[in-house]
Amino acid sequence: MSNGDTPGFHGIYTLKCKIDFVLGKDTWFDYEVETIISELNLPFYSKSLGDKIYLLKTLGMRPEVFHEDFWFTMVATDVINGNIADFTQVPHVTSLELAYAILQVQMSLSTSGVISRYSDGFIEGVAYILRNEGYSEPVAPFSFVPKEMLSPGQTKEDTDNKATAIQLYIKGMSND
Repeated sequence: MSNGDTPGFHGIYTLKCKIDFVLGKDTWFDYEVETIISELNLPFYSKSLGDKIYLLKTLGMRPEVFHEDFWFTMVATDVINGNIADFTQVPHVTSLELAYAILQVQMSLSTSGVISRYSDGFIEGVAYILRNEGYSEPVAPFSFVPKEMLSPGQTKEDTDNKATAIQLYIKGMSND
């Protein structure tokens, strides 16, 4: 856990499920963050937890925003990975962090029956990050990125190593 995360709530999916259980499925999007935290009866508050709740409230009211507004995607990815939102600078996220964020958002939205649809800007933003990290082949969860948008030259071993690194990162981040 990073930046003072509350134990048991590192992932936004786990947090959303807990809030839905305590307050009612998708009934709490207009509640104040402090009210939600109070109702969860948590032993302490962290800025990171507050940012995650704000993020979940935003996704509840505007589920399409993560896949349509790449600036939001970058900030949300930072928050989902346990960092405190900082709107004074552009977050620099890695493919590992982005993979975890994409999966967390998909799982969180699926509890409300929302299916993720990727905008062209989202796909281009993800492709830019993957290209800068030397991807030639899209690996899960980036299968929506066309191969033509990536960098040529990656070997099969490189592709396999990237896929393994993503799986290990997600597994590590999912161990609350």
